[in-house]
Formats: sequence, C-alpha cells, structure tokens
Amino acid sequence: MRIDSTYGNVQFSCLDAGGQAKPVTTLEEEEYPATTTRPSPRVKTGKSWKLRNFMEFLETVVKHKAQDEEVSVHLVTTEDECKGEQQKDNFEKMKESAGSVGVNFTWEFDGTGTIHARHIVTDHGRKISLDRGLDIFQHYEMNDAFTFANRLQQYRPCKAFEVTFIKHKWEA
Repeated sequence: MRIDSTYGNVQFSCLDAGGQAKPVTTLEEEEYPATTTRPSPRVKTGKSWKLRNFMEFLETVVKHKAQDEEVSVHLVTTEDECKGEQQKDNFEKMKESAGSVGVNFTWEFDGTGTIHARHIVTDHGRKISLDRGLDIFQHYEMNDAFTFANRLQQYRPCKAFEVTFIKHKWEA
C-alpha cells in the first residue's frame, strides 16, 4: 500500500534478472486506479491471486471432464520481469498437480511484448473472449478459512466484465 502524503516519499520496485530496478504498482493502484493519488508505471508482477484464478480455472476443467478423459490446457502468457523464476516454478507445480488428475497442462512465455488479449480457444470450435481475463472478483479475504467466499466463487462479489463467445475454426 502506498502511504499518504503525510509520510516520506517511497518507491516501489523490484529487481529484474539483470539487476535493474523496475517500478511496480500496489494492489490498491491496480484495483482502484481512479482513486490513487500518485501515477505509477504498470508492470506485471505475477500476483498470487492471478495464479489462484488460473488454478481455479484448471479446477473447473477437472470438474467438468469425465474422470477417465485426458484434457490438454496450454497457457500463453508473459514472463514476470521480476519474479520469472518463481512464476516458472509455480507453473511446473501446476503442471505436476494437473497431470495427476488427467489434465496435460503446458505453458509458454510470449516474448513479443504484444500479447494483451485474454481468451480461451477450445477444440469444440469456440473462442471465448474475456475482457478482464480471469480477474473478475472484487477483493475478498483469501486466507480466511471461515469465509465461504474463499472456497466458493458464488459468494464472491464480481467486478463488471464481459464475455464474448465466437465461433472459431480450431486447428490441431
């Protein structure tokens, strides 16, 4: 959290693989950009809730596939500038876990710097365009074992978002 103007100036940054400081935004700046008082460059930081959102997506795939069915999920994303190794480790853990329940999870980093669109392409001829990606929930306490919003999505307040279903030709 950025401290208000009654405190001294602070700088939020992380070091990339080359040792260069990269500015980062706080959670408050990302969730409430209209109310923050200091402009800050936006840098993807691989927030834990994004990993959790993706893991919940994989859980949904598992819930809706036949128990003996093999399903493949391939993620294309950008590498976190400051926590790339941790990001890779997390994806490898997801891959191992998914493999144990019949989901072949693979991933790759897009290095072009042009990736932005968030979508899901199925092998059933559909492209699902997600304007917010999987980040549709308002803040909730993720570490509170006694709140239902932590375990059940239907009890979480949502942000406004749009989903568009497009008929799409899938190529193997």
